[in-house]
Amino acid sequence: MALPEKRIRRAARAAEKRVVREATHYLEHIFADLDSVSLMAPPPVIEEENLSLVLKSHPNEGTISEGLRLLEELESQSFQPPSSTEDWRFFEVFERRVLGFKNIALLKRLNELFHPQDPTAWKLVLNGGTCEGTVFCPLSWPARRKKTADDKIEGIIKKCKVSSFKDRASPAFLEPEAIKRIWDTSIEEVGTGLLEGPFDLDGLSDEVEFLVPRFAVFQKQKYRMIDDARAFNHDCQLDRVIPLPSPLQALAMATATARLQANADLNPRLVDCFSVNSRKRKAPAKAAACEQSEFVQVLLRENYDLGSKISEQENVDGVVVDIEKAYKTIGIVKGHEKSNYIAVFDPKNEKWVAFRGLSLVFGNTHSVVVWVRVAQLLSSCIRGLFSIPNSVFIDDFHSFIRSGLGPRTAFALCTFFDKVGWSYKLEKIDVSNESVTLLGLVFSLVGHPSLTISDERKAMYSSMLEEKMSQKFLSPNEAASLYGKLSFALCSVCDRRLRPLIRPLMVRMFQNNKDFSLNKALALSLRACADLIKVLPPRKLTVSPVRFLVYTDASWRRGKGVLAGVLVFPERVNRESGSLGKVLMWRLAVSESDLHPSVAKFPINFLEAVAAIIALKVWIKLLSNSRCVFLLDNCAAEGTLHRMNSGRPSMSLSAFYFWLIASEFSVSPELGRVPSESNVSDLPTKNDEMFRKFQEAFDYDEWFLSEEDRAFIFKFMKFEVQHAEILTCA
Repeated sequence: MALPEKRIRRAARAAEKRVVREATHYLEHIFADLDSVSLMAPPPVIEEENLSLVLKSHPNEGTISEGLRLLEELESQSFQPPSSTEDWRFFEVFERRVLGFKNIALLKRLNELFHPQDPTAWKLVLNGGTCEGTVFCPLSWPARRKKTADDKIEGIIKKCKVSSFKDRASPAFLEPEAIKRIWDTSIEEVGTGLLEGPFDLDGLSDEVEFLVPRFAVFQKQKYRMIDDARAFNHDCQLDRVIPLPSPLQALAMATATARLQANADLNPRLVDCFSVNSRKRKAPAKAAACEQSEFVQVLLRENYDLGSKISEQENVDGVVVDIEKAYKTIGIVKGHEKSNYIAVFDPKNEKWVAFRGLSLVFGNTHSVVVWVRVAQLLSSCIRGLFSIPNSVFIDDFHSFIRSGLGPRTAFALCTFFDKVGWSYKLEKIDVSNESVTLLGLVFSLVGHPSLTISDERKAMYSSMLEEKMSQKFLSPNEAASLYGKLSFALCSVCDRRLRPLIRPLMVRMFQNNKDFSLNKALALSLRACADLIKVLPPRKLTVSPVRFLVYTDASWRRGKGVLAGVLVFPERVNRESGSLGKVLMWRLAVSESDLHPSVAKFPINFLEAVAAIIALKVWIKLLSNSRCVFLLDNCAAEGTLHRMNSGRPSMSLSAFYFWLIASEFSVSPELGRVPSESNVSDLPTKNDEMFRKFQEAFDYDEWFLSEEDRAFIFKFMKFEVQHAEILTCA
């Protein structure tokens, strides 16, 4: 009798794993990995002729003066809005987002210029805005009872077709008081110009296909609206053309990315050199393929005094303009649906009606940074010249500005925000010939460039943590505040390796019960952070190409397993002869009794992560102070180590110790995936026949774990290591 189809596929996969492949199969894939690694080499600095084009897009005396003149015109009747897409004040977006602008409303003045049909639309943003499907909270609403565990957002209806609301009953999970509050607020917003309506559903135009229902729930001591209205403002056509006057752009930027993308004379590949996404970006920006310059060669030397080359002028300025309520906005992306209508239940007539949202959403700059030295340093970091953590950022976007124009640009920018009525605050960048201090981070520019937390910020964080520990109490809101501050400072310096250590704070952030006392894991986490913040060493900004490829793998069958790793030296590879040269290899056998009971039954994901940790421990003298690429064939382990976060305590523990070891010895690892059938380290983990094939095909030296390393690994697999209680009992 034929086997079921599922069993046939399972048998085929098992047979495929037992295939003993020829060495050439692995060589081809290793050569392909080397090709991809070669693209990770430090990119060159932008060429001089292209640099001149870049500088044209930055503020100068002329554009600042022109911008100040335009600000005066904003209050007059002489300035006319752009008449067509050919007007010089338009900026085409096409398929790409506007980089360098944080999607902030320009409010009243720009409302008058570019959306004159509704002069009060700017008030929506002042009242809190509609934030990509999150919450809307008018400031006029009084504080009410505190949120309880029973106040959950359940049964929320997402965007629906208009026809589906015609026979829909009232939202049963909302209290009558909340329904009335939603209705009264909507009517009030009609009076202030935020909304238009109400409209009967049968009277809506055929172009209105969808409605997003407006609900309200108790959150953080007050009612908050749930609009889910990402599709607002379609009538403004902001998903196609952004009306962006270049003087205003010159005023509102320390970044030049939006202008660069609009520069027809600039090679698009070169734009990527100076175009940087926000801190939420997952992947690093790609650099342009320019010829090597003298500057790059100098930077590649050890202990080079970076400060002497970046700017020869003495007048170096730096200012941060931090804009208030910068995140209460809607992102500008192409593809919004044609819907800027919300559905509201009318409690008097007991039916759903529609309101039209009237607002202008515009791209502007959040937390604008004006600088010279620190921007060039960070711009090099972003483009891969230095190997630093992706989570390092100076506010949200950054680039550089001409030396000497910092105060004047900041003055023009502040004048602009004064006229449009937007609150902001200034922070001075502390610049010297040796270092730049900004937002609590110190960038050293002398000798070997480095990054560390300022002494003032260390003292502030330490005092804050000591205070919370003495209170023996931590609310979810306090935990969220601590998490944000610690994750910025600690993770910037430590390559995110401390993120698992502050996992108990994240657990408390989403805790619903009423017991907010400090549990054991939370107390240990706060104590560890308070101690670490005082002694964290500077983060070196190292310069080097990728020097090693590290393949790791693990196998598990019937209560026994084998872990292995293979290290390849790119400079030893000879493609013509098809040889990898001498490679290194280690193996370690484990059994179920060696593992913590929580992972002993299904340990493969945990063991795959442990294999990467062992590779670091075994070859730490080789990997120290270098860039390397770790290639794993297990997506769970690779993803956990890459994100430094996991819902499983065992994986969080693995991520923490992987980055702890890497940071302690200044290793800059990059993580990647490799197919299981192409992973050369898979051979030593399998049966004797496959291991023998590895021995015959490759010239290798086998490394053995020292007694100290073996003791650490087996304690680690039992969770008998420092900070394990924090990471596994939170």
